[in-house]
Amino acid sequence: MVVSDQSDGRGDRMTSPVVSLGWCLVPLVLHPSRSVRLSAWVGCGGTREQVLAGVQGDDGPHQVVLDDELVSLADYLHDVRPPTVSLLPLPHDPLLGSFAPSAAQAGEAVLLHDATGPRALAPRLLGDPPGSVGVTWASVPVPGWQRAVRAELKNDTSVPMLNDAMGSLVRLIGRHYTPDKDTVGLVVAVAWLHSQVKACNDAVLDTARLPAALGPRRADVLRAALAVRRQAALVASSLNDVLVDLADQRDAALRDASRACRHAIMSATLLRPGSPTG
Repeated sequence: MVVSDQSDGRGDRMTSPVVSLGWCLVPLVLHPSRSVRLSAWVGCGGTREQVLAGVQGDDGPHQVVLDDELVSLADYLHDVRPPTVSLLPLPHDPLLGSFAPSAAQAGEAVLLHDATGPRALAPRLLGDPPGSVGVTWASVPVPGWQRAVRAELKNDTSVPMLNDAMGSLVRLIGRHYTPDKDTVGLVVAVAWLHSQVKACNDAVLDTARLPAALGPRRADVLRAALAVRRQAALVASSLNDVLVDLADQRDAALRDASRACRHAIMSATLLRPGSPTG
């Protein structure tokens, strides 16, 4: 999937991607995280009811931890406003400070403004399946996050970075697919991995819980970021049995992919009053 900086105005491209599971063809759908949905709905000016429905969905009740007290997400949304942004946290994320380890463990975070000022939230999913019992959002004040985000996204190149990352991950697997020298078992493993990674290129973004006001251009960038993230997860899980002799190349490709995904998700979800969508 190649992403363009310019939208053609027709919305998302639906290319009927499939993943082969024996004789069954199943569409590959990418689901935006709860943090992405929270940032998008608040940033696009959704009503409290729209934000709650878009973020909570089929989960159990969502609650937010504020000064060691639990507040329902429904009540918390009374005081939430843009600007917002979602991000993939780093273990020592300079944007999040001491909150970074908790956010990194969650794998997602959102930065927004509430009655007390700038704040970061990261979800903890309860139950099995995750979220079925409920979701608790840890939170801390994060003064100055807008300035830090603007600095990180200065001269943003997330779109070409994503395209490069996608190409690198696919080529990495393709170079290792050598049936003439590998055992049958390894050939099958690499072929499966290659097919799964390539299937991500044409995956479809689940937009049902995203606001239409987010627009096709931001949705397309978000879809590409989630596709690369899924590709990276497939490659990362294959080090021991498939890519053991490509560890250095694999790690370099994964670092590039992680950085590209982080920047793209931030770029797609950084929403301020009056932010252009489309």
